[in-house]
Amino acid sequence: MGIVGCTSIITGTATVDTSAAPAYRTSVSKSLSASAATSSSRESQRQQSLTTQAISGACGTFRTTSEDAVAATNNWVDAYNKGGDTGGTSGPAVDALNRSADAVAGAITDAMPQGMRDTFNSYIAAARSVADAIATHAAISVYNSRKDQLNQIKGQGFEQCRPFP
Repeated sequence: MGIVGCTSIITGTATVDTSAAPAYRTSVSKSLSASAATSSSRESQRQQSLTTQAISGACGTFRTTSEDAVAATNNWVDAYNKGGDTGGTSGPAVDALNRSADAVAGAITDAMPQGMRDTFNSYIAAARSVADAIATHAAISVYNSRKDQLNQIKGQGFEQCRPFP
């Protein structure tokens, strides 16, 4: 094994080019400013991406689970309107409404806009309220009032989720 190298010594005295120093300082300052701006822009883009992902995920959960809850609840309504036994449809309706509320609650994050969080929290409360009306065999007027509130809030949620696939 061998090591090869070469050295060269330069003689002389180092001197500062005072005429070039201000231009160098300006160049370094501009470079640092540009770097900070680029870094800030990248962080802003990253935060926007996280927000979009959070909203898209929550909206997907909301859409899917609320549609499942509506389908199960409509089965209960059909049985009720026919004067038949609602026992076989009330449990699935209550479960679907509560599952939807749980899933939407789990999808809410701080990255979402406050207005959307508020709408989803209202949906959660309304879905649980309709589930309670079905489970406790509340008067149909109570059920209808709660269902109307749920539908109104669900509509707001769908509208807020429209831009997010």
